[in-house]
Amino acid sequence: MITAGGGAFPASADSGTEGQFISDTNSARADHGLRPYAVESDLTSVARRWAEHMARNNSLEHNPSYSSQVCCWSSIGENVGEGSSESSIQQAFMSSAPHRDNILSSSFTQVGIGTARSSDGTLYVDEVFRRPTHSAAAPAPARPVSHPVTHSVPVRASRSVARAPRVVRRPAAPRHVAAAVNPARALALRWLAAQRTAPPAATDPVAGALAFPEFMRALCGTG
Repeated sequence: MITAGGGAFPASADSGTEGQFISDTNSARADHGLRPYAVESDLTSVARRWAEHMARNNSLEHNPSYSSQVCCWSSIGENVGEGSSESSIQQAFMSSAPHRDNILSSSFTQVGIGTARSSDGTLYVDEVFRRPTHSAAAPAPARPVSHPVTHSVPVRASRSVARAPRVVRRPAAPRHVAAAVNPARALALRWLAAQRTAPPAATDPVAGALAFPEFMRALCGTG
C-alpha cells in the first residue's frame, strides 16, 4: 500500500499487458528463427508478485530471491522494467543487449511475465526465464554462459539513454627530423661567432684574414 497526503493508494495488477509482453516476446523470437517460450504458471506467479512489489514501492529493482523462489531450473534469468506502456518497455528491452539476450536466448525455454501499475500509473514488469532441469540439450548459445543465473540492469523505458562509447586515441609519436650538417659551413659559423666575441683590436680585416688559417688549424687540431 502506498500512502500520499494521508490517503492510501494500492498498486494494481495489470494482467492485460502480460499477454502483450508474451506475444511481443515470442514474435521477436520467431523473427530470429527461435521457438516460442512456453508460459509456465509458477514463473508467472513469481513474476506477478515481484511486479506488484515494485509498483507498491515505486521502485525498479531485481528480485534478489527469484532464483530460490523458482524451482527445478538448470539456468534462469530475469528482466525488469518500468515505463508508461507495454510497447515502450518492450522497445527498451530490445534496444538493450542484456535484456534482448534473455528474450532471444537459445538456452531458456520457458517464461513467466507479471505486470502491475503503481498509483501514478507507471507500468512495472518482471520477466522470469527458465531452462528446466529435465530439458533436452539445446544448441550452444552464440555467447558462452559463464553462470546459470543471469539478470541485467533494470530498464526504465522513459529514461533510456544511449551513450556513445568513449574513444581514447593515442597521440602520434613526435617526428624527429635530423638536418644534414655541412662541415665547412659549421666551421665557418664557428669562425664568425669567434669574430663577434673578439675584442676590437682583433677586428682589423687584414689581421682577421691572416688569423683565419691559424684558427682553422687550431679548430681542426692540425697545428
